[in-house]
Amino acid sequence: MTEICQLLQMAQTSSTSVHHDVYQRLEQYEQMEEFNCYLMFVLVHMTAAAENVRAAAGLLLKRNVMHGFTRLPSDVQTYIKMQVVQVIGNEHALIQATAGVIIATIIDNINFSGWPELLDGLSSMCDSDNELDVVGSLSVMRKLCADHAYEIHRFQNGMALEYLVPKWMAFFTHGNHKIRRNALACVKEFILLRSSGFLKVAEDFVAGLYHLATDEHVPIQRMVCDAMVQMLEVRADLFLDQMDQVVQYMLVCTASDDELLALEACEFWATFAEAAVAEKLIRPQLDVLVPVLLKNMIYSEFDLLMLGGFEDDTHEPDLAKDIAPRFHASAMVSHGHEQLSDDEEEEEGADQYSAEWNLRKSAAAAIDVLAGVFKEELLPHVMPVIMEMMNSEEWSERESAILALGAISVGCGAGLAEFLPETLSHLLGVTLEDPVPLIRKITCWTLSRYAEWVVWMEQPEETLYPFVQALLGRVLDRNKQVQEAACSALAVVEEKASTALIPMFPAILNTYVQAMEMYQIRSRRLLYDAIGALAENTNKELRREEYAAILLPALMAQWQAVSIDDPSLFPLMEALTSVSSAVGMYFLDYAPAVFLQCATVMSETLNAWADPSSVNDLPSKEFLVCSLDLLAGVVDAIGAEVEPLVVETKMMDMVCACVVDDVADVRQSGFAVLGDLAKAVIHIVGGYLEQLLPILIQNLDPQHSSVCNNAVWAIGQIAMQVGDSLVPYVNTILERLIPIMNRPKTSRSLLENTAITLGRLGIHCTDLVAPHLDSFLMPWCTSLSSIFDDPEKDSAFRGLCLMIAANPDGATENFPLVCGAIASWKSPPDDLREMFGQILFAFKSSMDLANWAEYYANFPPDLKDTLFNFYGLN
Repeated sequence: MTEICQLLQMAQTSSTSVHHDVYQRLEQYEQMEEFNCYLMFVLVHMTAAAENVRAAAGLLLKRNVMHGFTRLPSDVQTYIKMQVVQVIGNEHALIQATAGVIIATIIDNINFSGWPELLDGLSSMCDSDNELDVVGSLSVMRKLCADHAYEIHRFQNGMALEYLVPKWMAFFTHGNHKIRRNALACVKEFILLRSSGFLKVAEDFVAGLYHLATDEHVPIQRMVCDAMVQMLEVRADLFLDQMDQVVQYMLVCTASDDELLALEACEFWATFAEAAVAEKLIRPQLDVLVPVLLKNMIYSEFDLLMLGGFEDDTHEPDLAKDIAPRFHASAMVSHGHEQLSDDEEEEEGADQYSAEWNLRKSAAAAIDVLAGVFKEELLPHVMPVIMEMMNSEEWSERESAILALGAISVGCGAGLAEFLPETLSHLLGVTLEDPVPLIRKITCWTLSRYAEWVVWMEQPEETLYPFVQALLGRVLDRNKQVQEAACSALAVVEEKASTALIPMFPAILNTYVQAMEMYQIRSRRLLYDAIGALAENTNKELRREEYAAILLPALMAQWQAVSIDDPSLFPLMEALTSVSSAVGMYFLDYAPAVFLQCATVMSETLNAWADPSSVNDLPSKEFLVCSLDLLAGVVDAIGAEVEPLVVETKMMDMVCACVVDDVADVRQSGFAVLGDLAKAVIHIVGGYLEQLLPILIQNLDPQHSSVCNNAVWAIGQIAMQVGDSLVPYVNTILERLIPIMNRPKTSRSLLENTAITLGRLGIHCTDLVAPHLDSFLMPWCTSLSSIFDDPEKDSAFRGLCLMIAANPDGATENFPLVCGAIASWKSPPDDLREMFGQILFAFKSSMDLANWAEYYANFPPDLKDTLFNFYGLN
């Protein structure tokens, strides 16, 4: 025991060169069964030892507990639990904190069910006359509540909170600020959980918050603001009588010089502004609130220290710590084979390179929400402040004003029209050329927020084209942060403008090629996103030789140069996926290099995961996902020309392995490739259908929407190629697809693909699908009435016509919806138009004239006009 204590003493006081030897000697003692008990004894009972030595024993014990408390002998477990609680109220803060860490680590291992008496014991300590016991027990409970709130919420069916919450709240008036703070922190963890033990005393809790709101201790004020924001989500009604005072209090806190307090208060405005009573209470405060929020949007010194970026740095290689991880989202296929994502694009704006939520972001979010609530009414309050700050000599104030212009862009809507010409002129001509890079950066983001306005303006040569040209100038900026912001802004513009950008293609493509040559890794990733957005959103208008000649050599040079551990690899693969599909056969010369490299990556990844001895450093399955998605783009681009590459790489064997992978994204992308291959080389895919169709059917599970979506799409593609060869599987497929069509809250893409596949099955397996027509016709018509005319819609409606001809009674009940679906066609092919006409007049002829007139009178006038003009139906 004495030697252990001496070794711990040496570990605290010796030089680094001695530490290794000390810990080696300590490790020898770890083999002793009593070692952990010795460590506990040092922490609790060796009061003559130095505080840091005792704490070191505790932290060593904590490490052993963390690695497996349940593996310790039961008597050792009991001893540790009994002893550690004795120093919760120790006079030395370090000893007290160490005890709390050990207790929390034990609970991490065994939960409260393994130590059921702990919470009662801590609660009893709160009743002690010794203030140190109270401080220590509340400190431990605060940590437990922060880490294990849900477990406490569930413990003893919630009964623990029945006595704990009132006990904590009783300390809100205690004279010791540590006790007040820890008590409030404990209660606060259970607000959003809506624990019954909390809700029973929620009214008293709000009264306690009012008392603590004037606390002289600023950290407590921060917690009060946070708690009030949470309470607004749970029991806003409890504030109604005092809401005006709450608003005033939050206004004062928002203006506080304490940045953390201001941040907590700032959260109030975004939460409260959309409440029913908010407009009436906030409106009188707008003249005071708006300047405070704009002031809070100014970069803090810490923000600027973290951001840097005040120099031309495009020539400086990125540091590894500056390159955030980038995760690839598996492609989800929709009709027309567009690449979609389940996630909406983030528009961070305020500070897209700082992951931490801060006061600047919170204030910007509050202004955004206020704009959405008050709309044009906010402009008289916010625009004078913005204009004043825009003309400030302080660059940080000008930057904040530009951020505010972006924040109000959506909410204030049409009211901004009168300011827009002058505002855009100033942004494009002045701030986008500002010497301060951070101003150029935020200007790019704000311009992206007005992209939709610019796209809809008349005379694009006077508005849209100069707008894009100005952003292209910033793509070639000498500052990395500006480059990234410009690329992100252009990606937004490309999405909004689509084919309106065609006259700008040469300028855009040449700029992107220049940027590829000058960018470092992080900027290059955003550039690839912009290239991909251009390819995805311009309806394959890139499918011209002159455009392919500009873009493809540069992209392929990047492809040849990139290494497998380069962080820009996945964004490059995503860009190539979109570009290859967009340029079509112009990608043919480059397809072998891309296809073979993807096949190599897939083979190596699959082999590594299949090797039982490969347990360490396994490659990420993102390599599979990205490779599959890129292969899908290549197959979509060159079609049947892909055959020798599929054969050479044994790609179908790898696809078969991917569609049974345990990672959903891998299966999802595997099904996308399978559908494309079925369309391009069915004579190869056909040999695998007996193996693949059961797998496809198994994945028709809408609980996994994106995987199911691609499996449905692949079945539809296969059906178009193999026809009635699917007959043995059709009934099983229908058992899965029909419930998907009738399932509430099914995603739009999944509904559309399911409807298309049902239609395609109806072409080749009419007799099997038609009898079920009435069970899916209503959602079928609804989902496909809203999509554009395209080949997939064409095939689906041909199947519908054949099914109605085979089973007209199945369409009787929903015939008005059938008419609406037919009317959704802007320009159907002549033979399909003829099929539609036959259905319409067959239905009309099934009634006598009087009944038809009465029935048809209930149709909407617009629908009747369309049916008459296109088909002569009246």
